[in-house]
Amino acid sequence: MSTQGAQSSIDNSAPRQVSYYDADFTWEEIEKERKERCVGKAAPPVLESSKVSEITKVSSLANSWEAFYEKHKAKFFKPRSYLHEAFPKLGDQLRDQSSREQSSKCSLLFEIGCGHGSSSLPLLTRFPFLRVFGVDVSKTAIESFKNGAEDLKCSDRLRTSVVDVAVEKLPVDDNECDFALLVFTLSAILPSNFPHVINEAFRILKPGGLLMFRDYGLYDMVQSRCKVRLKERLYLKNDGVMVFFFSKEQTKEIFTTAGFEVLELKYATVRCQNRKTKQNMDRVFINATFRKPLSGSTCG
Repeated sequence: MSTQGAQSSIDNSAPRQVSYYDADFTWEEIEKERKERCVGKAAPPVLESSKVSEITKVSSLANSWEAFYEKHKAKFFKPRSYLHEAFPKLGDQLRDQSSREQSSKCSLLFEIGCGHGSSSLPLLTRFPFLRVFGVDVSKTAIESFKNGAEDLKCSDRLRTSVVDVAVEKLPVDDNECDFALLVFTLSAILPSNFPHVINEAFRILKPGGLLMFRDYGLYDMVQSRCKVRLKERLYLKNDGVMVFFFSKEQTKEIFTTAGFEVLELKYATVRCQNRKTKQNMDRVFINATFRKPLSGSTCG
């Protein structure tokens, strides 16, 4: 059973040692169990188009995330202390840089949809020669991220900005970043805006730069529990925010269309257990690493 969830709060102690495993069952097993409930005749009906249009307005989506973070602050998403293991190429490059102790050559990681820092803060505390630039649509989330970095004494390596990544340009120059992180962000954006977000990620990365992508996979437990369906794989969760569920095939298509090379792309299948009920919770995520080609390619 996997411990990938990293279920404790970030504190000022040394970075957590996390045992990472993401193959507790096969995706084909969960497809057989949940396909009918998620996309078959037993799936929730799609809402009428007028209601979908109202829910999916850009302003409505941005407001829903601001309301979410105002309600939950930094308590909802636990620190993702496993990302350097989930993305081995990222972890290897950062460990190599740390071992060489070249502080004058800090790498720059740009996180698209950083929230309150649950992904980037563990990386900042673990790797002292990493700088992070994080953007999010929620002002409350950005303030929480900055406060967390101050508490962890790494705010000197953090920049932030409030940006609606679904429609706005990222506030960095072309070819400026070594890494980009897109973790549980694209699923909260309308599919029609996916190309904008991915093209922007491509633009800001240096040639050879890596994009790490992790998000909800097709037939995840959350999909099987959602009651409001906006489109085939687009839902409205009970907390008022939108969520999309990705297949491997679609993920490959949308990223390669933008010009990325695929280094790794898989379903991460994780079996967690509810501590109170002892009930298993089978989760499905998409986990992928993409690379901007070294030369001879432009943004799609």
